[in-house]
Amino acid sequence: MKEVPTEQDKVAVIGLELQTDVFKDNPLFKFCKACNQYKLLTDYYPNKKINGYATWCKVCHNAHQYKKQREYYDNKFKNNGGSERILATPGKYVDEYQKEQAFWVMELMGWKHNENGVWSKEGIKDKDKNWPNVKKVPKKKRVYGLRHSRVYDIDKIKELREDGMILSDIAKIMKCSKPTVMKLLKTAYL
Repeated sequence: MKEVPTEQDKVAVIGLELQTDVFKDNPLFKFCKACNQYKLLTDYYPNKKINGYATWCKVCHNAHQYKKQREYYDNKFKNNGGSERILATPGKYVDEYQKEQAFWVMELMGWKHNENGVWSKEGIKDKDKNWPNVKKVPKKKRVYGLRHSRVYDIDKIKELREDGMILSDIAKIMKCSKPTVMKLLKTAYL
């Protein structure tokens, strides 16, 4: 038994054919080969190679380019251990491939990831972030803004100068610079 098209189906087909013919001859419209619709020329990117417009509309072109780019980067990240960017915060990763590769390498080296988010390895670091075999060296306190000055024997410098020694030789003996010797002599004779 054949299906007989209703009046609505007939009108829809005829209407579509009429619309297609109207756009086909109009120079302001172009047929998109991706979505199979006629669209205004402003909806297409210019193509300088053929002195015309692209065969796909902007929407279809952008969707296709986004899909290709997404596939490229997913494949690149999957095969190269994730993104090349590394976040400064420990335990944060740019993508799932980066996290997967980091965990794989750490486990290969014998480290274990604990429930509290800390990597630990027996004899090196425990799960409470303590490093048992690392010696702590106390830091020297620096006083900013104050100069630590050396104490010089000004009497000896005066004596060497009065004996006729030149400033550069005195600087070598006192293990300081020539300008320092000059400054100390200036203060000594004031």
